[in-house]
Amino acid sequence: MPSTSSASVLFSNTNDSTTTMPGSNLFASPMASLLTNGLARAGSANSNGGGGMAMDSLAKSLLMKLVQKIDEEDTQKTVCQFLNNNAANEQQLTQYASIVGVPLSSEQASKIVSFATNLTSHGLKKGVSLTKRVLKLAQIGLKFVRVVAKYRHLIVYFMLLGWIKSANLRPIHVNVPVKKR
Repeated sequence: MPSTSSASVLFSNTNDSTTTMPGSNLFASPMASLLTNGLARAGSANSNGGGGMAMDSLAKSLLMKLVQKIDEEDTQKTVCQFLNNNAANEQQLTQYASIVGVPLSSEQASKIVSFATNLTSHGLKKGVSLTKRVLKLAQIGLKFVRVVAKYRHLIVYFMLLGWIKSANLRPIHVNVPVKKR
């Protein structure tokens, strides 16, 4: 994990000739400032035995703000207008993919470009709501699995008791011939 000073230098404005001190607020962007502060808190949490909880809370707050922003209708319209008007062509997309080291065939690139140019704000809104539903169901499923894992010994105990009870209360017919099928 980088220290506060190295994170500040990492996110500092490269056009500025002054060096960025750990306590100063001279950053290239507000996102860089947020990340640097989060890294500093995560480093102090790790050194105190916190286990990186500050980094988890930073990621969670960033995701929550992103979800809130993407839920706004103006943001959805802006994203759709940008993708519809400024969508890269297949050649640019494959070039960008090769820059980051992701192999991308022309067929995949054409599918991505056609998706980006045909995206509507209504489709984006449906996609966001569907994603939120799936994530909520996944969270509920994880909670259910945690409860079952925590109380599995009790669940097995009660199932065993129920089986014993049903075995004891089942009538046993003595001197009754068994019917053959």
